Amino acid sequence: MPKLPDEIYWSDFHSDFYNLCISPNQEVIIIELEGNENDKKFSSFRDEVRRYLSELTLTIEYRDIYNRKMPSAKRNLKWFSRNLM
Repeated sequence: MPKLPDEIYWSDFHSDFYNLCISPNQEVIIIELEGNENDKKFSSFRDEVRRYLSELTLTIEYRDIYNRKMPSAKRNLKWFSRNLM
């Protein structure tokens, strides 16, 4: 992720998912950035994060409750660029 500017903080930022258990219909927020959209410094950083994310592909490898390896799930994150100018 890009370096955080002064006075801007992640609302959520998780990096360790080893042994994480997610129940059906549950979600996990990996990163979250909240701020004042009218603040130019915040908006600029938000767009920088969106650009960064839009270039990534997320691959999830997981096991079921019986510890059987499940097929990997893969998704590109290009949709983060949908609101960029």
